[in-house]
Amino acid sequence: DNINQGLQADTITLGSALKPITLVLDSDYKPVGSHYVATTATHQRHTENGWLLRGTLGHKQIGSYSKLSNTGLHLSAKYELRPLDVPSALQLGWSQTWLDQRLDRRLPSLEWQSQLGKDERDWKLHAQVQQLQHQTNSTENARTYALRVTRQYRWTANTSGLMGAGWLSDQARQQRAGGDRQGHTLQFTLQHVLPQGPLQLHWSQVRWTSGQDFSPNLVDYRRQNTTTQWSLSQQIKISPHSYFYLEFQRTAAQDNVPLYQHTSNSLMAGWIQQWR
Repeated sequence: DNINQGLQADTITLGSALKPITLVLDSDYKPVGSHYVATTATHQRHTENGWLLRGTLGHKQIGSYSKLSNTGLHLSAKYELRPLDVPSALQLGWSQTWLDQRLDRRLPSLEWQSQLGKDERDWKLHAQVQQLQHQTNSTENARTYALRVTRQYRWTANTSGLMGAGWLSDQARQQRAGGDRQGHTLQFTLQHVLPQGPLQLHWSQVRWTSGQDFSPNLVDYRRQNTTTQWSLSQQIKISPHSYFYLEFQRTAAQDNVPLYQHTSNSLMAGWIQQWR
C-alpha cells in the first residue's frame, strides 16, 4: 500500500524550533498503492575444487507505478575452509539493480563467516564489507562495514529459531547529507514446520545515526533512522518439488527528518518450483 515510500502528512516542518520551515507536499510525495508481479530464478552448483556458485535473477513489474519496476542480478561464490580447525567460509558477492530498465546500482561484497564451536547451533561470527555504487545518484555512494553474531536454537523437532545482533559503519564516499553513519542491527526468526509446510515469523531492525548535521542552516541536527521490518510467511507443499507461498510484510521507518519517515504493507502470493 506504499510502493514509493510516500508520506501520509500534507506538510512537513524542517529547521529548528526557533526557525521552523513548513513545506507543503504535493501528490508526488503521497503513498501510492499498487499490485505487482515478481519472478525469481536461482541456480547453484558445486565445483570440483570446493566452491559453491550461486546466481539469482529477478524482476519486479509494478502495475501503476512502473518507474519503480526493477530487475536484479546477484552472483556469489562461497568456499569453506578450517583455519586453526575453526569451521569457516569465505564468500564473494556481486549485485546489480536496474530501475525502469536503466542501471541503478552495483554492490560488490566480501564476507567471512566463522562458527564459534563444533555444533552448527553454536554462535557464528559474520564480518562483511560492501561497496555501494550508484549510477543515478552518486552522492549515495558508500562503503559499509558490518560485524554481527548469530545463534540458532532448536526447541523441538519442528520448532527452531535464530537470533542475531550486529554493528555497522557506513562511510560516505561522496558529499552525502549527514556524512558517515554508525549503528546496529537486530534480528529474530522463528520457524515451525507444519504437516503442509513451514510457517515462519521474521523480525529485524536497523538503527543508525549520521556523523554530521543533515543539512546546515536547514536541518541543524544529526539524522537518526530506525527501520523495523517483520514478515509472516507460509509454504504449502503441493508436490515433492512444488510449493504455494503466502507472505505478509510490514516495514516502518522512523526518522527525525520527516521526509524519510514512512510505513508500508505488502501481501504476496506465489509459487515455488524446484528442479534438481
